[in-house]
Amino acid sequence: MLGGAVGRRCAVGAHGGNGTKAPVLNARMQRPRMAHAAQLAQFHSPEYVEFLSKVTPHNMNEYPEQLNLFNINSDDCPVFDGMYK
Repeated sequence: MLGGAVGRRCAVGAHGGNGTKAPVLNARMQRPRMAHAAQLAQFHSPEYVEFLSKVTPHNMNEYPEQLNLFNINSDDCPVFDGMYK
């Protein structure tokens, strides 16, 4: 009955009153850290991690099936240099 709670008591609902439309004033910027293969494997399949270790902008045409499988395209989710070191 998750849907019934949204909007009545849930903070993310329409009447949650948590000020989500107000600007965030005290936010701090965090620099991203490089993740190791074992860390990536906590959230992604072994096939995806292996694919990331091999694909580059220069050889991506060699992996049309994986690009499609993992929904990687040039518009929304491109392959870029330095993705995996």
